[in-house]
Amino acid sequence: REQEVRLRAVVTGAPIVLFAIDRGGVFTLSEGSGLEKLDLMPGEVVGRSIFEVYEDDPGVAEMVRRSLAGESFTQVLEVGDVSWQIRLRPIFDDRGVVAGVIGVSTDITDFRRMERELEESRERYRLVMDHVSDLVYTIDGHGCFGFVSPSAQEILGRPADEMVGMSVMDLLHPDDVGRVLAVAASTLPGEMTTDIEHRVLHKSGRYLFMDARATNKVDDPNVAGWVVTARDVTDRVRARQALADSEARFRFLAENSSDIIARHSPDGTFRYVSAACETLMGYRAEDLVGRRLQDFVHPDDVEAVDEAFLTAFEAEDT
Repeated sequence: REQEVRLRAVVTGAPIVLFAIDRGGVFTLSEGSGLEKLDLMPGEVVGRSIFEVYEDDPGVAEMVRRSLAGESFTQVLEVGDVSWQIRLRPIFDDRGVVAGVIGVSTDITDFRRMERELEESRERYRLVMDHVSDLVYTIDGHGCFGFVSPSAQEILGRPADEMVGMSVMDLLHPDDVGRVLAVAASTLPGEMTTDIEHRVLHKSGRYLFMDARATNKVDDPNVAGWVVTARDVTDRVRARQALADSEARFRFLAENSSDIIARHSPDGTFRYVSAACETLMGYRAEDLVGRRLQDFVHPDDVEAVDEAFLTAFEAEDT
């Protein structure tokens, strides 16, 4: 008797429906707080056929027929706006003939909703990752790639799944290893590094210049490593190197020329003057930078110099 009271307390308090039907499909038991979701009271359907009660839900009838045929199974079924996980088990008499079915229906509506929301979130995440142009990846505690975005194919010529499990050191240029590790060592958990310019091996065997920012997520159990966002800056680095080479060539020629070579702002201000100015004008280069050329020409020639600058810069703009 005491066990029966405890069982009833559990059944009536849990979001489930405990039911039993005889071999003809007639309810002999109907209990549980889950009945409220079906607009039913405990015991209300006892004596009625399950095929009659759920005549508008053919899925219920199909499940009952399967169990009355001797099959035990679990299935999720939508009844109205509620999702139920239904477990059915046939009851056999002494002759091995099905005498009825006992079932437990659990309300899993909230679980299914969270499941759908999670899947939708994953789908949005996949959509973003499939279209992001930067390379996004994680590095585990062993220095190996975990997640790698699909953009790896376009940037590094490597399928993302090929990179998973590879050591980062296999792709990092040897000359950059020490600098990258030093930045990582100085970044505390939860912090993000400054931009790290480094070289990464392309599938073709050439190295690309990458600019990356990494967040230390070692203490985050969902990552237990680093999250990195990187982009290909090879063109930018090459342009910078080309400009530096050009500047170096210009300075070499300027410093070794006997003529004065200078750069000016549109108003005539010296931005650069070669060393020959000291020989020809008696001024050191640092004395001229920041001053206007017009300060050193004859007053009668200032207007002509102004017009010359204006004409030169207008021609450059066109």
